[in-house]
Amino acid sequence: MTATAQSSGGPSRFSRIRAFRPVLLMFLGITLLIYLVKRTEPAQLLHALEQAGSWLPLLVALEALLLAADTVAFAALIAPAHAVTARGWLRSSAASYVCCVLLPAGRAVGEAARAALVAPHTGAKRAVVAGTELQAVSLLADGIVSAVGACVVFWAVGGAQHLASALLGNGWLVTLAGAVLLCAVRSSAAGTWLKEKFPRLAGALPRGEIGTRGSAWSAGAWSVLGRLLQVLQYGIAIFAVGGAFGVKSAFLAHGVHMVGATVGVFVPNQVGVAEAAYLVFANVLGFGGAPARALAAVLAVRCAQILLVIACLSVMALLREPAPSARAVT
Repeated sequence: MTATAQSSGGPSRFSRIRAFRPVLLMFLGITLLIYLVKRTEPAQLLHALEQAGSWLPLLVALEALLLAADTVAFAALIAPAHAVTARGWLRSSAASYVCCVLLPAGRAVGEAARAALVAPHTGAKRAVVAGTELQAVSLLADGIVSAVGACVVFWAVGGAQHLASALLGNGWLVTLAGAVLLCAVRSSAAGTWLKEKFPRLAGALPRGEIGTRGSAWSAGAWSVLGRLLQVLQYGIAIFAVGGAFGVKSAFLAHGVHMVGATVGVFVPNQVGVAEAAYLVFANVLGFGGAPARALAAVLAVRCAQILLVIACLSVMALLREPAPSARAVT
């Protein structure tokens, strides 16, 4: 009986450890961030952030446009999109963004939250499939922008081939992952093959007929537009803290962001990891003699994200949906 109790208690303890892991990773990320701030010159960092303050509204606006592009991409994938009310779109988009910023593996969790709030309007199956397809399309968009960024870095910026190689590798990785995920969801043959080869992975994918599907091409175009807006945002962040503004600097800054996002994928919003990446590539970004400015650039974007998170939480608190059972689409 004791052995049985221990065996039954083992998974429970393991589940508790897994549940605590995001908190631990966030704590470690914040600790790393504090260490990086102390390692640089705090006075210079504060001065750079004050200098970037006047650009903060534009950074927030670009972050909101990126959220809007993802929302339109999701609308292009779900059918019928018109079944979702304006409140439904606002609340689901706000919830998705909050999860993306605050939780580990934010994109997957964010799309799950979006699907949960859209499901009463379109049916759970359609919402979950559209959310999964948007993850795939977003990965493909990341791959395209990473490849373009790698070309810009490799051909236009000397001495940054290591960043170009990392970007190119990231581009191949996310493009392959996005293509496999999209095929697994949209192709019954691919889904069957995936189920045979990787049954645990296939079990997490939605299966079955859902009726009319949306346009992956349209969603992909909106996702690419969103990533280009993000490139512009990081280019402005570099300029806001005293760096050069241009296509090269924008793709360099976004490239560092992509590398940090891949390395720190399990850390909520890559806290600490993204900052470390900016310090590692400070010389490439033009801040070799002032690494605090490189750190300030990514912190300026974080400030914009925090402000938008507050706005999204306010939207979720203020907008209340009526009882969903009356309008649920099956």
